[in-house]
Amino acid sequence: IGFRPSYGVIPAPAVDNDHAWLARTGPMAREVSDIALFMSAVAGPSERVVPPAPLTGADFAGPVAGDLRGVRIGWSTDLGMGVPVEPEVLEVLTARLRVFEEAGAVVEEAAPDLTGADEVFHTTRALDFAAGLGPLVRAHRDLVKPEVVWNVEAGWGLNAQRIIDAAAARTRLAAAVRRFYGRYDLFLSPAAQVPPFDARLRYPERINGVESTTYLDWMRSACLLSATGLPVLAMPAGFTAGGLPVGFQMAVDHYRDVELLRYAKAFEDRTRCADRRPDIGAGQRLKPVATAAAG
Repeated sequence: IGFRPSYGVIPAPAVDNDHAWLARTGPMAREVSDIALFMSAVAGPSERVVPPAPLTGADFAGPVAGDLRGVRIGWSTDLGMGVPVEPEVLEVLTARLRVFEEAGAVVEEAAPDLTGADEVFHTTRALDFAAGLGPLVRAHRDLVKPEVVWNVEAGWGLNAQRIIDAAAARTRLAAAVRRFYGRYDLFLSPAAQVPPFDARLRYPERINGVESTTYLDWMRSACLLSATGLPVLAMPAGFTAGGLPVGFQMAVDHYRDVELLRYAKAFEDRTRCADRRPDIGAGQRLKPVATAAAG
């Protein structure tokens, strides 16, 4: 499970920009209770994050009581943006929707209007990469992987109009998010658009027949939600026929982090995906680049 908390809940001011908001520091763990334990230890105010987040470690302390009764869930296979997702991923996730319904939730096909989220994400990320990694690229360009160089150069190439447009798009995006959470408690979507892929690939060349143009395309499902700034939790939901793990990403309104863990715990209690070891044999269809000689 990976958890991206609301802004400032885990204070992580950047060296040169205390107001950087896109990237977040958050825990990864096997179970929801471990996420809560981590948060109880590290969440809290910082004098460099103003205003402070309205959550502290005390809010995450104690047992997590899973509950989905009466929870209104909006579910989307493509985040309302035509995001390509491999059919075997959707097959697993769609079958798991009944877990939420059997637990008392109401599930409908719905998504916040994420128009402009791509622009917000790519512009903000490029700016952050140029600020944070630009000096490294200048000094050691030949040692930095090409995808990072590309993102840094995208930041160097920004002009005032691009930044102004991204700020306007972020404002519209925030309004769309408020409207969505006026009706729903939880947004549910695919955490990743593809199952785990061959480690020799820099990134998948295509997703469900759609050609990839950048190394971010296979994780666009996560990028779009990152642009909203919402707290998001990615968790295992099951396995493909070949034994590879896939998962949901769950997003709630700003600073509803504790409720998000409660929803995730309820799903976890009913599925216990973390108790199953992935079938390592599923990876045998990927031939190794080289095999060492015995002895």
